[in-house]
Amino acid sequence: MESGNKSLRTKMILCIILPALVCFSVSDYYILKIALGAPGMTDALARTLITRDILVFGASFAVLLVAVLLTAGGIVRPLKLLAGYAARLAAGDTDFKVATARRRDELGQLSRSIRATQITLKKVSLILGHASGDILAGNLSVRADAAKYPGDFGRIMVGNNQVDDSICGLIRHIRTAAENVASVSQQMSAEAQSVAHGATAQASAIDEISRTVADALKRTRDDRDNADRARRLSETVSAKAAEGSEKMKELSRALEAINKSSSYISDVIKIIEDIAFQTNILALNASVEAARAGVHGKGFSIVAEEVKSLAGKSAAAAKETNELLGDSISKSRQGLTIGEEMERALSEIVDSLDSSVGSIADIAEDCVRQADTIKQLNHGLGQISQVVQSNTATAEESAASSQ
Repeated sequence: MESGNKSLRTKMILCIILPALVCFSVSDYYILKIALGAPGMTDALARTLITRDILVFGASFAVLLVAVLLTAGGIVRPLKLLAGYAARLAAGDTDFKVATARRRDELGQLSRSIRATQITLKKVSLILGHASGDILAGNLSVRADAAKYPGDFGRIMVGNNQVDDSICGLIRHIRTAAENVASVSQQMSAEAQSVAHGATAQASAIDEISRTVADALKRTRDDRDNADRARRLSETVSAKAAEGSEKMKELSRALEAINKSSSYISDVIKIIEDIAFQTNILALNASVEAARAGVHGKGFSIVAEEVKSLAGKSAAAAKETNELLGDSISKSRQGLTIGEEMERALSEIVDSLDSSVGSIADIAEDCVRQADTIKQLNHGLGQISQVVQSNTATAEESAASSQ
């Protein structure tokens, strides 16, 4: 700022002094030329004139320089003050006093203009500050009278009033929106509480279902284990039944062999009966011949009687044996029939057991698959339970936050 003042002072000095010096020098040159060309001008007189002219020129220059410096100082200092005032106004500082406002010249007029601008800016600043305070305090009805402010200041007031109107409208919209949000929040709170209660009930139901599924999984595993034991037992019984069927086949073959042997024995007994019958006939013939022989045939008669008695006993024994053998053959045939029936029954039992083993194996496999399915279902229910618990917590938080 100081360098600017010096530059201004220098320019003023150059603008005033240089033209004056040029004019004075030109006029003095011509005057001195005329004087030196006058008749009777001696060298001493010429030197005296030149010396006097130089002294007058120097004194005039000094007086003119002092006058210019004084005049420049009276102009530059007020301009410097006014420039400082303008800079403070530009910086937003309105709290100062304009010292040159009482001057009657153009600088005073400029000072008064700066003073008026200062006052107007201070009023505008105060009004804007009060308007902001009123808005913060909730008083939205205060408006500035824009007609009292000239030019752009009036437009600033109009713009401020429009901003206040916009803020009022925005606040009304915000208030309406807040009321709507409050209403919706209450509704959401009620719905969130309802959802929370429903989610809690749902979580309880899912826990109950999970326990039921876990119990069903345990029972399915028990059924699978029982089915495995039944399958192994059925396989053992089937093996024993197959073994019994083979034994019954062997028994049937043995009974059939006994039946055949009994038939052979029956034939032998018939032969023995025939022999006994023939022996009895021979004994009768011998008795007849012994009776004819008289005394000489007495011993032979005794032998014949013994043979006859033995033949009778043999015939009786053969008859009894034949009866017993017939009964044995009948019972053997009955046993063979029963054995065949038992063989068929055991074969059917083996077939049934094989079918039962297959069915039990299928049941065991179904139990395994069912156990896997229930296990997956239980895992899925666990995930659903976690989701429901998370939703329950979220719903409770939403209900709490919406309140």
